[in-house]
Amino acid sequence: MPSKRPISISPTRRRKGNTVAKEDERLGKIIEELKAKLVEFENSPGGHALGLYLDLSLILCEQLIIKGWTVEQLAREVGFKPDYVEGLLHADEDCMLRDVGILCFALDVEIELRVKT
Repeated sequence: MPSKRPISISPTRRRKGNTVAKEDERLGKIIEELKAKLVEFENSPGGHALGLYLDLSLILCEQLIIKGWTVEQLAREVGFKPDYVEGLLHADEDCMLRDVGILCFALDVEIELRVKT
């Protein structure tokens, strides 16, 4: 299940400039869209897979905000096309676990898969 905690952005980050503030605002809107998608599909046949994609998308958005990175910076860091990373942010792009690992390594975050009973 995606994170229920609100995303907070430090005042220090906001002072870095208008471009950063606009990117934070754009990523915040993506997060809200993802939460709405999850509610819409959580009980559908494809809902489980979508839930995993949305979890990944939320993690990526949160980490970009925390690190102060843009999609272009992350894409450049890992050697992916910016459009591919942008698609992952919107849960519109299919990905391999290898790619998830590469992104998580670049963002210095660990994701864990567990069986829920």
